[in-house]
Amino acid sequence: MSVAVPQPGGDAAQAAARGTPRAGVISLTPFLCFLAAFFLPMKALRLSIGQLSLYLPFFAIGLAALLAPRALAGIGLRFFAGPFLVLLGFTLLDFARAGFDPSVFVFTFKILIMLAMAATYYWLLRCDETAVMRALSWGIYATVAFMLYQYVSVTFFHQALPLTTVQGLEIGRGIGGRYGFTRVTGFTEEPSYVAVMLLGSLFLLRSYQQRSGVSQRRTIGVIVAGLLLCTSNSLFAALPILLLFSLFYRLRITWLFFVVFYAANLLIYPIVLNRDETFFARFSSYSQFAALPPDQKILGIGFNQYATLELPQFVNALGITTQIVESLGSLWGGLLLEGGIVFTVIFCLYVDHLIRGARWGTGYALMAILIMLANYYSPWWPIVSLALAYVLYSRAPFRAGRAGARRTALKEKEDNIPT
Repeated sequence: MSVAVPQPGGDAAQAAARGTPRAGVISLTPFLCFLAAFFLPMKALRLSIGQLSLYLPFFAIGLAALLAPRALAGIGLRFFAGPFLVLLGFTLLDFARAGFDPSVFVFTFKILIMLAMAATYYWLLRCDETAVMRALSWGIYATVAFMLYQYVSVTFFHQALPLTTVQGLEIGRGIGGRYGFTRVTGFTEEPSYVAVMLLGSLFLLRSYQQRSGVSQRRTIGVIVAGLLLCTSNSLFAALPILLLFSLFYRLRITWLFFVVFYAANLLIYPIVLNRDETFFARFSSYSQFAALPPDQKILGIGFNQYATLELPQFVNALGITTQIVESLGSLWGGLLLEGGIVFTVIFCLYVDHLIRGARWGTGYALMAILIMLANYYSPWWPIVSLALAYVLYSRAPFRAGRAGARRTALKEKEDNIPT
């Protein structure tokens, strides 16, 4: 990805289209890697337009499309055209079923952006994998530093330090305490959100360490500190599920994990549904699915049609309604409720296909992120796009990128100095 200095023959422009900077070309790869990866953990830094949120990494899509449209289009057609056409087919069916309600396309548009972001990440990884992962590490350092600042403010100053929370961006909305621990959010709204970013980044950086041989111990240690600072319920709930998934992952029968996972959720939701507000938010979609007529369970209620149902209300022991679930609180339950059995099976088979074809643990990283996602409308977060791109790119051999190549050359030069 590059801007060509005008030269006869147009070689620089051709190099820009291929995404391989050459002599006479001013590369913008470091800037785009920084934009796409550094701000990835900072979910609250976004522009909101109606039901859509434009996270800062998404602006890299437009820049990449301007600088290398053919490369980006080729990646999109190669990896994402098929899955998107399947999704579009279900959306058109839901459009007809919903009386031609255009709102069904909102979810599909979000997934389209997510796939475009994944294509952008794939291209950036191909240009300079090291630069992408370095920018992600810097974003993690900035996030955990801010979390530590929030922790000090909450613990010792009763949240009195400036910018502990930012109401306009909803940063720190979920700051509080639970189980005797202070819970902070970083540059997100809720502890569970930053936990997804941190845990996903941990596994992605671990995959990069295995591919490149470059130690990521320091960054992983910082991530662990961040996870302790957020003490997310989603993290505690996800860890035993990840341990179970690890068994199926090792045996390479991940498709069976999805069967066990859904069967377990449908069996236990009546037991845990009313335990507290968190459980109610996570499992109410399964309760709603179970209440659907048998024929509607096949195709679900339709994408973006959750608001047409009677919203679940949590009633405490005193008979007081303390929570109304206005948005689906479970990715997996939401897929079943809105997409039905058919779409959920197709989705699980697609994820299984990705995991079986992945290398260097990138498939495990993708699944860890999907398990951690608490909200049905979360799959288009940039962290999912990066994981998806890394799964696909993991089949290619590792290339250090220009920065890594310079370090290798210097090391070889030092090794060849006569003593």
